[in-house]
Amino acid sequence: LGDEAFVPAVNTQSKALYIYEELPLDQLKISFGGRLEHVTVDSKSDIKFGPAQNNSFNPASYALGSLYTFNPNWALATNLSHNERAPSYFELYANGAHLATGQFEIGNSDFDKERSNGIDAQIRWKENKHSFNFGAYYTRFSSFLGLLNTGNIDAGSGLPIAQFSSFAATFKGLEMDGRFNIADNLDLTVRGDYVRAINQDNGDPLPRIAPLRLGAGLHYQKNSLGARLDILHAFKQDRTAENEFKSDGYTNLSAIVTYKLPTKLNLEIFAKANNLLDQEIREHASFLKDIAPQAGRSLLLGLRSDF
Repeated sequence: LGDEAFVPAVNTQSKALYIYEELPLDQLKISFGGRLEHVTVDSKSDIKFGPAQNNSFNPASYALGSLYTFNPNWALATNLSHNERAPSYFELYANGAHLATGQFEIGNSDFDKERSNGIDAQIRWKENKHSFNFGAYYTRFSSFLGLLNTGNIDAGSGLPIAQFSSFAATFKGLEMDGRFNIADNLDLTVRGDYVRAINQDNGDPLPRIAPLRLGAGLHYQKNSLGARLDILHAFKQDRTAENEFKSDGYTNLSAIVTYKLPTKLNLEIFAKANNLLDQEIREHASFLKDIAPQAGRSLLLGLRSDF
């Protein structure tokens, strides 16, 4: 609302029915889920944005999954899914300077639903206090709603113009995480992820896609005392969309120490250190990475309570 509004006032309503069922068959468990939805996205008349507009959508999504347990240690999970999503109000009606993202954003009130089909699989292992998961996925969008930089500058605001567009796209990637007990009260954690997303209409990479990331950590917990040391390395991202800058890699080292106070209240004091290596960290998925890197080395002391 007001001078900084980049969309008109909008009333969004969503009503849905869903079902979820499981069928166990010895070592195999089959699951099914479905969701039918009715969404209305109605804008109000506005001097700046023009007459009122009404849009309604009927997304339908469903998925079929299976979990096969080979033995107490190993299992394989797979899923097939069809997903539909109604456009959001800003994808439909945006037309102005969005100061939070530093862009002049333009929507399209003629958008239809976003549609995709996907498949994923995950191998899981666990033994005592050890566990490890590794998965892969592939999703193809017949209609993906994405915000693309046009390369033009809005004369009034001086901001780059970005337009919401509909196009075919594919996402494919890998994910892994693990936890291993290496000593009394001490665990080693590992994690990693990689995704590649392509605009199938022109073959360009999609914007704001995170690069390959690998991380590890040590987690100590004994009674009321806890400590954690984590390191995450993000590689450079040079697969960029048109009118998008590349991002350099970085290594983020962080640590936290916690102590639960012996009180009836659930109180915990903590000291948290971020970016101990004082690296220049620009998250490629951020709209503001070109002008606002993450903070440098910092220390946070605090008292936390859960109730």
